[in-house]
Amino acid sequence: MTEDRLLTTKETMAIASIGRTTLWKRVKEGVFPQPVPVSSNSNRWLHSEVMAWIEGLRKLRDSEDKDEAEAA
Repeated sequence: MTEDRLLTTKETMAIASIGRTTLWKRVKEGVFPQPVPVSSNSNRWLHSEVMAWIEGLRKLRDSEDKDEAEAA
């Protein structure tokens, strides 16, 4: 099993470059990783899942760039 770091909301927002409202909106929409509840009023995000989300955005961008180049 690999080690994974738990990120606070502030750390998650900084890494994902999104604000608190956008973060929770995307979680609710199911397009951002779900937080891990660590207590009754505290959530954390798995670093690996946040990084995978960012990688998914990069792949989407690269695929769109490729599609545009092929159409030109």
